[in-house]
Amino acid sequence: MSRVGARFSQVALKRALRSVSDAGIPLDRAEIDPDAKIVLVFGGQQQQTVEDRRWEEGTLDAEDAL
Repeated sequence: MSRVGARFSQVALKRALRSVSDAGIPLDRAEIDPDAKIVLVFGGQQQQTVEDRRWEEGTLDAEDAL
């Protein structure tokens, strides 16, 4: 059984990660989808929790957050 070669270049992934690091951008994770597309997910794109939204709206008391 023959091995199928990688459809993405390891060099391309390293280059993308190094560029993000050099720019000082916080990287959350890197993904490679089945089509060999490199997807970089940056920090700060986290989903907001229900408690976070309620706190910002002022409907969550400090005692409720504990």
